[in-house]
Amino acid sequence: MTESTANGLPEEQRCVLVLMARYDDHVIARRLGISVTTVRRRIKAVYALLGVDNRFAAGVAVAKRGWL
Repeated sequence: MTESTANGLPEEQRCVLVLMARYDDHVIARRLGISVTTVRRRIKAVYALLGVDNRFAAGVAVAKRGWL
């Protein structure tokens, strides 16, 4: 996991929150000011952390963990 950002959320959690808004990787990258490759790498890290392999399952797992 990466360091916390100014708002207290790790970058991976920020990526997941943006994912929940149904944005594609390019939009997420633009919104977070990072590259698409970095977005995909962070999303993959989130999937591993949550034990999931897709965005829908990540959303369910995030909701269960109270990240929303």
